[in-house]
Amino acid sequence: MESTNSPKCMKIEHSHTFAYIFHSSKRDLLVNGHFEQLVPLLVPLEDQNKYAWSVKQDEKQIIGFFRKLAKPNDTLDRYLSLSNLDQNADYIINQKNKVSGRVLTNFGLREPYQFNASNGDTAQVTGDFQSYLFEIEKE
Repeated sequence: MESTNSPKCMKIEHSHTFAYIFHSSKRDLLVNGHFEQLVPLLVPLEDQNKYAWSVKQDEKQIIGFFRKLAKPNDTLDRYLSLSNLDQNADYIINQKNKVSGRVLTNFGLREPYQFNASNGDTAQVTGDFQSYLFEIEKE
């Protein structure tokens, strides 16, 4: 039996605490928001490896990006275009990046890298079975 002070137990406890705090702070949006599938399930077979969902309410939106298996030598820059945004407004992504609604609608939100071992600072998602959340808020 593992000690409760072991790094593995502390990591699990920390992730549960983070999940609880995140869910508690976003409860109204997650429960009452409009849920939308951004990447259709009926796409070509080679693209059935990734999924994106959005929940939106008023000026706030959370986008979940999910990837099953990483592909070797895949294109680094892929974009997920967002609909139903005010093209004349600015949006804050993950509380730090400011992007115009026109860019998010016409060009899109850059999907997280699936593998970027050479640069740990910009690598956001690595390997198989990964997910990433984007928080978007209208400024």
